[in-house]
Amino acid sequence: MNRAFCLVGCGGMANSHMTGLLATKETDNVEIVAVCDVYQKRLDAAAARTGGASREARSLSTAWPSRNSR
Repeated sequence: MNRAFCLVGCGGMANSHMTGLLATKETDNVEIVAVCDVYQKRLDAAAARTGGASREARSLSTAWPSRNSR
C-alpha cells in the first residue's frame, strides 16, 4: 500500500520533510504525489527534487482536488 503525500508550502521546513520522505520511498512505499507553493521558484525546485511530482500547483485546491470534497 502506497502512502501518498502532498507537500503544502515548499520552503525551509518542507525541505526537511522531503528529505525524510524521499529516504523512505522504497522501504515504506512513500510517494510525494503533489507539491504546492505560492512562490513559483520554490514550487519548481520542489517539483524537480521530488522527481517532478505528478501535480504541482500554486494552490491546494489544484494540487489535491479530491481533498476539497471532504
